[in-house]
Amino acid sequence: MLASEQSFFEVVNISKRYGGIQALSNINLAIEAGEVIGVVGDTDSGKSTLLRLIAGALAPDSGRFLIDGRRVRLSPASQARRYGIKVVYQDINIAEHMSGLSYIFAGQPVYRYAPLRWIGWWNWRHMRQRALAEFERLGFQPPPLTCRLHDLTSTQRKRIAFVHATISRPRLLLLDEPMNALEADRGIVFNLVDDVRQRGGSVLVVTQNLDDTFAMVDRIVVLNAGHKIAERQTAATTEEEIVRLILGSSDEKLTPATWALANYFEVRRQAEELDRLNKTLERRAIQLQTQADVARSITSILDRDELLSQIVKIIGQRYGYYHTAIFLLDPENNHLVLRNYANRHLPDFRPAETRLPIDETSLVGWCAATGQLQLANDITQSAVYKPEAALAATQAQVALPLRVGHRSLGVLDLQSDRADAFDTEDLFTLQALADQLAIAIRNADLYEAAHVARQQADAANRSKSMFLSNMSHELRTPLSAIIGHTQAMLSQDQHFYSSAIPAEYEHDLNVIRRSGEHLLALINDLLDLSRIEAGSLKLNLEAIDLNSILDYTVRTAETLIHNRPLDLCADYPDDLPPAWGDYVRTQQIILNLLSNASKFTERGEIKVCAAVQDGQIVISVSDTGVGISDTMLDKIFDRFTRGDERHAKRYSGAGLGLSISRQLVELQGGEMRVSSEVGVGSVFSFSLPQATREQLALSGGVPVDSSLLQAKHAVIFDAAETPGTASMPRLALLAQNDEQRAAQLRQALETAGFVVESTGLGQLVVEMADIMMPDVIIVDASEPRGVDVLHQLLAADFAATIPLVGLHTADQVPEPVPHTLPEGVPSGVHYIKWLPGSAEAVVQAIQAVG
Repeated sequence: MLASEQSFFEVVNISKRYGGIQALSNINLAIEAGEVIGVVGDTDSGKSTLLRLIAGALAPDSGRFLIDGRRVRLSPASQARRYGIKVVYQDINIAEHMSGLSYIFAGQPVYRYAPLRWIGWWNWRHMRQRALAEFERLGFQPPPLTCRLHDLTSTQRKRIAFVHATISRPRLLLLDEPMNALEADRGIVFNLVDDVRQRGGSVLVVTQNLDDTFAMVDRIVVLNAGHKIAERQTAATTEEEIVRLILGSSDEKLTPATWALANYFEVRRQAEELDRLNKTLERRAIQLQTQADVARSITSILDRDELLSQIVKIIGQRYGYYHTAIFLLDPENNHLVLRNYANRHLPDFRPAETRLPIDETSLVGWCAATGQLQLANDITQSAVYKPEAALAATQAQVALPLRVGHRSLGVLDLQSDRADAFDTEDLFTLQALADQLAIAIRNADLYEAAHVARQQADAANRSKSMFLSNMSHELRTPLSAIIGHTQAMLSQDQHFYSSAIPAEYEHDLNVIRRSGEHLLALINDLLDLSRIEAGSLKLNLEAIDLNSILDYTVRTAETLIHNRPLDLCADYPDDLPPAWGDYVRTQQIILNLLSNASKFTERGEIKVCAAVQDGQIVISVSDTGVGISDTMLDKIFDRFTRGDERHAKRYSGAGLGLSISRQLVELQGGEMRVSSEVGVGSVFSFSLPQATREQLALSGGVPVDSSLLQAKHAVIFDAAETPGTASMPRLALLAQNDEQRAAQLRQALETAGFVVESTGLGQLVVEMADIMMPDVIIVDASEPRGVDVLHQLLAADFAATIPLVGLHTADQVPEPVPHTLPEGVPSGVHYIKWLPGSAEAVVQAIQAVG
């Protein structure tokens, strides 16, 4: 058709050549406003090339385009869009990462200078309303517009492409095989074409389906081998004629065999589509297998370098890319560092650069800088691609970010020796693989960090144990001298001293002796703990007489409950078989259990039992004490655990005895258990293996008893009373400004068995109490400052667990607790009247309170 005054768009002598192939030769075409033209032809006829030239995707070698009689330049595609030319390609190659709504409005002039990510919420609402209205007008069912395009079906994406093309009212709409992916929506395409025509636009349809062509177009243009063969009005031709023209047949009437060729194009298209789908399925199977192999590597390989080496080999072998590399971020120097690579062409390949800046000077650096996938499917067209002499075979490259959440770890670099090697599905799968790899790298780094931390912790623990061991020896030496000389002075032995110790010194010496023995017991515990942790504790395993041990420990424990409402019962046979263990350590274990039982039992009974069970000798210590809550049962054997919080501050101790006892039992081949009920009591039991005949023979047939070990007998307690001595001293914190009165009260308290720490009235009282956790706090409440201190103590967290005693001289304050207190004096305090010379009476009242 020649150009006419009605033609708004003209193609004049357009030619295009690819290498040695002439795709189009001197094509002329005129399109009128509101006209629908169909372009048909064989697969290699050049019809798709013509469509891409008009869309601006390609530039012609010769010829020109006219719009409204004026010559125009349509390449690049953005230029064609400015003239109102829109295209919907057969392969929906659109920005997969965008949402449907973003793509519909992408590239429109109204948004050209306002990037989509900065458009306000009200614009988005307006855009959504416009898009939904366009879907409704065209008769399309709208897909989820906020979903990313790669999450939608091919039909949904094709509909979005149609709406993208029509919402801006194009003057010329180009459709490339529009029925693809819309087999169930053929009527929608017809509605779309009619809508564009009614709004004054024109449509050019490229298709191989003659049925669709005759149903929707006004004029048919036939191409063959790049030449325009014929042009027919649809109403004035037949399918038979168009088929003859396509096939190049000059027969006036087609034979049945020739007519059968009318389906040739459709059959060929279906065959090509089937082949494409088969290749896609094969590639997808490879991708899934690769992801499975990577997943197995993630779970089985924890060393990062080994993991990266394995991953690059898998990707290179499965995907067929000739070069695979992994770059990891060096945050300190803000560079990417090459960590591993594989090159199929050059097994001994060594990269020229192992560090890349994070910028636009390379595809890998730009990927790290933006955090987005960077693709160069044709490196000759990429401004960012950085060539490397050793990788001269590269024709296409993709850089994929390795990210975990918002954190970037590095880049996965893939290079192919084929141009256009990466399609949309490949990129989607490869990014998923990169995300999986990033998680594996993160896990390997976490494992390495945990391994290093464990090594550091083990080293620190060994240093601590060595320090405790050394310090324990250093402290025990002077303590032994202190305790020994104090006992000698108290013995009044003339062999040591020429005169008797004055009576007023005897009390102070007893305080020194008891405190020294308590400190020595704690140091012994720490020494044992350090030896156990360091693995240097040596046991003297032999056949031992448990009856002898039990008899001794029961006799010793009687001193722990002296003058207390407690019964100590023993229930075990006189002929227990010998056990295989360490005599001294077994004795220590039982005494620790008895010490704990006496500490946490106010009244009732403590019972020691022993019996043979399944070749083991089981020893148990039960009590009727406060009991242990279920939440604490799992922690009771942990170091420095002192039972429930409500009891820990009331009962002294470092929390080492049970931990040491259990470890000593386990070192002897036994097991320690506990059962308890709050308010009823607890049962601690442990087992020791029964000595075998061979073991008895090694011990000479006679089990060791206490008479053989008196010289090396050593009992270690966990903050409990030392056997054969009075109870451990209680700690009193005395807050008093009057030095004379404080000295009198201190002497009376220490005579009664207290260890006394004193300070003046002030904030320091609260701080000392919080650190020391004394058994009783005594405050001079006769001064206003003392009343303030009592208020502060009552507000502290420990107020409910430590008795507070207020000393007062006012006559109106009865003892020990007034019913009506003076103004400003807080309640919740035990008030005791203080008179000159009444220190002993005050101490008795304090003992009654605590």
